[in-house]
Amino acid sequence: MAATTRSWSILKTAGRALSDPASLFQTVDVSEIGKSRLIIFGEIHSVPSIIKVQAEIQRTMVQQLRMSSSAKLHVVMEHFSQDMQNILDEYCKGDINLQELDRAYKEVGTEGHDVTAYKEVLEFARENPSRCVLHGGFIPRTYARTLMREGVDVALEAAKTGDYVAADEDCWSTDDHYRYFESLLTGRDPQDLTRPLSDQFRKMLPAQVLKDASMAHRVNELIADADSSASEDRVLVLCGNGHMGFGHGVPERIFKRHPALQSQTASVYSRPALLESDEQSNTGLLLPDDVSEVLTGVVPSAPESGAAADFCLVFQDKAAMDKAKAEAEAARVKRETRASYNGVGSTAHLEGDIKKAERIMTLLGYKQEEIEFVGSDAYNYQGVGHPHRHANIQEGEVVLDLGSGLGVDSLIASSRVGKTGRVVGVDISEEEVRHASKRAEERGANARFAQADVEDLSPIPNECIDVIISNGAFCLVPDKKQAFREAFRVLKPGGRMVVCTSTIKDDLPAGVKWPVCMQVFAKLADLEPMVREIGFEAVEIDMSDSLMAQEVDVEQEEEEEEERGEEKDRLSTIEERLEKMGEAEDGKGARGRKRVHGGGGEDFKHLGNFDMNELCARVVVIGKKPEKGGGGAIPDDVKEAMARGGCLYV
Repeated sequence: MAATTRSWSILKTAGRALSDPASLFQTVDVSEIGKSRLIIFGEIHSVPSIIKVQAEIQRTMVQQLRMSSSAKLHVVMEHFSQDMQNILDEYCKGDINLQELDRAYKEVGTEGHDVTAYKEVLEFARENPSRCVLHGGFIPRTYARTLMREGVDVALEAAKTGDYVAADEDCWSTDDHYRYFESLLTGRDPQDLTRPLSDQFRKMLPAQVLKDASMAHRVNELIADADSSASEDRVLVLCGNGHMGFGHGVPERIFKRHPALQSQTASVYSRPALLESDEQSNTGLLLPDDVSEVLTGVVPSAPESGAAADFCLVFQDKAAMDKAKAEAEAARVKRETRASYNGVGSTAHLEGDIKKAERIMTLLGYKQEEIEFVGSDAYNYQGVGHPHRHANIQEGEVVLDLGSGLGVDSLIASSRVGKTGRVVGVDISEEEVRHASKRAEERGANARFAQADVEDLSPIPNECIDVIISNGAFCLVPDKKQAFREAFRVLKPGGRMVVCTSTIKDDLPAGVKWPVCMQVFAKLADLEPMVREIGFEAVEIDMSDSLMAQEVDVEQEEEEEEERGEEKDRLSTIEERLEKMGEAEDGKGARGRKRVHGGGGEDFKHLGNFDMNELCARVVVIGKKPEKGGGGAIPDDVKEAMARGGCLYV
């Protein structure tokens, strides 16, 4: 029988350094790691290659324990909260099968992992109940949300009451821990001290630490029980890299209570190889001659700095490769979007073509009183539709504008909510946020703005928004499903969503250079099922004003263009018209105002050969979050968090 090929290798990283490349190729076998009393296995969730290694380590540890009459392996899993222990026990006793476990897991609904992906680990425990015990590892996520809303002290007191954390836990963390945590969110090398550290995620770290503390507390209890009974029980911890890398989080809390255990522990950090070649052998993945690129961020430049873990599981996984490539592409799109719109925001204070702006807004359905209210801010309009026509914003409501740009739609919304309501705009561009904030303050508008990614609204509590509007931002969102998920999460029961966006009707023709925005347009047919799957009801895709290219008050505009010496252009896309709004009226081009595609017109001149109305459509995505007896006014605890700066919309 031919030997089975492996798509992974385990490298010894403790004491290794990038400065000594030859030392990085020492591979180890699962059996060596399996000798440890405690294994802390950092993973990337739901990756088949990683789970296969976890299951192999699980089997190896149990096999070694068979020499003891009663010793057990305790598998502590991040994927299950500790209050899910009952359904884990029912599964291991055979009372429910894997599908029923998954159904019960989703009914609790707090953790959100794909537990069926861990079938091999789960089934082995079920088949060996006398030797392998499964444990929920984390405090329920609701406690982390309580921490974000009400503060560390309130969440800690509740966690201690439920025995989720140690009695002396205070959610302590170090600057090095924050540096690592920040690197996970920004993609920065955690050991690169030359780049400035962003403080924007510091308020999020205590919620992460609370989870770490709960898992460490559970492990500490298991170790203490084993010590008191003089048993040879072992523990396998399965958690994300972010909860154990460089000894932060879970490990440091375990070793603080059981310092002698450190010498009996093995830690594993998972890292995709992202190799162009997927050559494999029966001994593992065939690594490149220079493995330092694979291990950058895991192994330090010098050995005294310390590695992310004792061992690194380097794996080649097609799903992970595809995911990594998609994430890299998404990051590129976001970088380009941020840079482009930062340029726009930096010159937004300069005047543009107000007449053209008013005609664009009229064409898109804005009422005259709305345009008059916007006034001189109209030339900073950036949308592709008219969300207010469907949003029906009422006095006293809380409105969230996703991708608020230079703030025009947020200003209109602020005129509707009155003094008792609130409008929050979030945008990826700090310069546009800065301009919108300045204009809102100057106008005395009940609106504030913050820089945020619409795919991650984590600083905003659950179910605190009445209405979500968005006008054009979803065109450039790489992961639209995640953005819609976040919208659903923050909406109150009964809350409404109105998203104006551009779409493609089918796959774009191959072999053509398309602008970034068109590359990430949603496919029209995918929108409604995507939004319904997330949970929205009363979903409608309004195509009543879907043309991409339209005439804009042609006779009047042509007269003005002739006066400026410009060529006549009877038909252009909405986006092209918006681009031209920044041009001066003297015929000499833009008066210092930057445009998104400024300077790149020649690159996309070939698009004039395509009928954009055939390729694309502007639509309005409308949905409602189902009622469930909640909603209403902003809760007092959220108001208090707002006053402390604990919510993004303060």
